[in-house]
Amino acid sequence: MTEPTPARATIRQQLEQLAALVRDDQQEAARHLIARIEETLDHLPTEAAAPAPSAPARKPPREPDTEAVKCPRCTLRAFAYQPDTLREQPGHPGHFEGHYHCMSCGHEDWRPVT
Repeated sequence: MTEPTPARATIRQQLEQLAALVRDDQQEAARHLIARIEETLDHLPTEAAAPAPSAPARKPPREPDTEAVKCPRCTLRAFAYQPDTLREQPGHPGHFEGHYHCMSCGHEDWRPVT
């Protein structure tokens, strides 16, 4: 049996309250269901503490210069990196991206930064 946690204790307490509320003609079915739920609770893996945020897999690159590049929407050379927007790409540890904004058409997007 696993170590009781506050969440498991609360669930067990609620199951006991449910058993007390069940009508007489359904008590046996309710007890059977409660027993199955408790068995499932006993076999759940122990709850792990929230993982600490991991450090980036590699050091962030230097921020790109603010020189504008060609905008993917209007094709003018007005798509500029916005300073201080460098972040790690979601789902890709160790890869970084910066926020770009077109000074002409207003298009905004996150682009990889190397």
